[in-house]
Amino acid sequence: WLIFKIAGLKVFVFHFGDDVRYRPIINKINQYLNNSLAFEEEPYLCTKRYFLDKLVSQKTSEWFSTYLLTNNDQSTFLSKSEYEFNVPYIAIVEKPKEPNQVITFLHAPSNRRVKDTATVLSAIEQLKAEGYNFNFVLLENTQNTNVLMQLVATDVLIDQAGDGLGGLSKEGLSSGCFLITGMQTSKWKAIVPHLHFERYDVVLLKQNIVKCIKDRDWLAEQMKKSFDIFDRANI
Repeated sequence: WLIFKIAGLKVFVFHFGDDVRYRPIINKINQYLNNSLAFEEEPYLCTKRYFLDKLVSQKTSEWFSTYLLTNNDQSTFLSKSEYEFNVPYIAIVEKPKEPNQVITFLHAPSNRRVKDTATVLSAIEQLKAEGYNFNFVLLENTQNTNVLMQLVATDVLIDQAGDGLGGLSKEGLSSGCFLITGMQTSKWKAIVPHLHFERYDVVLLKQNIVKCIKDRDWLAEQMKKSFDIFDRANI
């Protein structure tokens, strides 16, 4: 950076923060996080360490750049963002899908604790024990291309108990999937069809899964709306 500065060269920094779509890298990051951070009481996203990591990451991008490209979700601490940039997601299917005869759910966590996978697995186990007929796929520690292939065969993506339209949710929309995810205060809440996923709330998650299983016509309509909003909106 100093050499560029002395030479009078302009430095463009593309900062997209936490979003890493190459899952083998995510796995390595998670090994560090799981070994060095205490998750028992709070997920990493709620810790002071996460706050500091985000502050340092964003400010470093800002200090060392002449022009900074980022997006709103990754610019909490930035003051000089020159351009807002949204990572483009291409359509994975060409048109809306019809639900499978047996509804298929997918959960593909990049980090179990952050995505609250324990709540998902608890809800699935209880519903199976109660006799509900559905397919559930859990994908972990695999290439993102495998996740995208599974999304094509999936009806409902159970993403995360966070707050915002995550990268996997965007890939789900581009695959014609309906979402169960956390978007309580996100700008997408009123735009993207979804059922809410609240951290640690197994009862709510079970209710939302059952709704998708029991009302196939409603689900088909929601899947069509999900694909249409991806096709129309700048997601």
